[in-house]
Amino acid sequence: MAFFHDRREIVVRAAPADVFAVVGDLARHGELAGGGEILRIRKVSEGPLGPGARFEAEEEIVLLGLRQSITATSEIVAYEPPRLISWVSTPSSPIRPERIQWWFRLIPTDGHTRLIHEVEIDLGPMAELPYRPINAAQRAYAIAQGMGRTLQQIKRVVEEAARVKRQSRAYLVVSEMMREGEV
Repeated sequence: MAFFHDRREIVVRAAPADVFAVVGDLARHGELAGGGEILRIRKVSEGPLGPGARFEAEEEIVLLGLRQSITATSEIVAYEPPRLISWVSTPSSPIRPERIQWWFRLIPTDGHTRLIHEVEIDLGPMAELPYRPINAAQRAYAIAQGMGRTLQQIKRVVEEAARVKRQSRAYLVVSEMMREGEV
């Protein structure tokens, strides 16, 4: 396997703008990442979030059965709120994939959002390493499972925020009605 691609999706009961407010908030990616590998994330470039913006993630990953600390530097390559965010990551390890690219795509669906999480990894020279098939299969499984959990986390966070927003709005309406003596 010299190339790995995975795509997961979920329907979130919220508008794309509300979902994008969460997936486009890079500071929250450590909290939302289902793989549990991201420890900290920070923006390292100046200016607004968009193409060319850079950030670093401190991560702990398992390679060849060993837990390793790495820093991955990423650059946003596509940023189209509320439809798309994509970035290319480069881990700090001396032996690393040629390219790792991540996407979140948001598609309006019957008043909700179909959220697609996608990754492509070109192993490049790593494809020739000893034990590569075993390690690649383990990493592929861990990445795919983490992506599914990430989508579940995002769904939970966004739908809970929407529920609280609805309850707050209902409370304000009732409060206003009580003030005006309508209740």
